[in-house]
Amino acid sequence: MSKFYVDNVEPRGSSGVTVAGVGTFASGGLNLTGVATATSFAGNITGDVTGNITGDVTGDVNAGILTATSRVAVGSASTTASLYVVGNSASNIVAVGTASTITVDLTTGNNFTITLNGNYTLGNPTGVTTGQSGSIYLVQDGTGSRTLGFGTHWHFAGGTAPTLSTGANAVDVLVYQCRTTTSIPSNTLLDVQ
Repeated sequence: MSKFYVDNVEPRGSSGVTVAGVGTFASGGLNLTGVATATSFAGNITGDVTGNITGDVTGDVNAGILTATSRVAVGSASTTASLYVVGNSASNIVAVGTASTITVDLTTGNNFTITLNGNYTLGNPTGVTTGQSGSIYLVQDGTGSRTLGFGTHWHFAGGTAPTLSTGANAVDVLVYQCRTTTSIPSNTLLDVQ
């Protein structure tokens, strides 16, 4: 049988005890307000983890930011890259609504789809991260013959924006990579079928 020794224990009725500077030991678990050191952990962590995790993490990380000073591997025990994924990885495709000037918020994803049901301009995006890349699917509606102009941050080979496919339901793909927050080199795959 293991023993647990603490100082400054304050009774808390039938719900558990409070250890000064550490937290509350309750019948449903342990709520820590201080620092804990353990050789293993099973359960859920709500809040921030500051320090090192050595070993495997099995489960989900929800709404968190992972700050890694070395390397992170997903599905692998070792890696030579800062982020290494064994198997596939994916990014959702975000539907963007239309307006006379369509402004894509690049903080919401990497890949987007826009159904052109009128003549519009693809304005300069917001939330640009240098190095971000992705695709924007430009889909003609059932009528077709819709046009799309481009804001000044979209850059094309030779400085000439593409002429999109105009057939009803035609699909063009604008592939981009953000060189800077105001320079987005792009290429277009036309009439993808």
